[in-house]
Amino acid sequence: MLLKIDTLTCIKCNEVSLASRQWRRPTVKSDGRPHTTGGELRIDEVRPVTSRALTSVDAAAARFESRQALLGRLCDGGGDICRVAL
Repeated sequence: MLLKIDTLTCIKCNEVSLASRQWRRPTVKSDGRPHTTGGELRIDEVRPVTSRALTSVDAAAARFESRQALLGRLCDGGGDICRVAL
């Protein structure tokens, strides 16, 4: 799972606790600990969800200004949308 360095910094500062991704096959798994340029990242949970299930609370936890902005970031190239708790 690729994350920008500013997002990794926000995760370290507890400003970001959630990410949403659309994958044909998830690239991370629950309880995983991938190494990133910002250090080790703890993945608490990866759960498939529908776009309807993503809320404004999810958007705020991912540091998006709105639910619509979060949905706009997801590509519609097929695959499942996953809520990734960090």
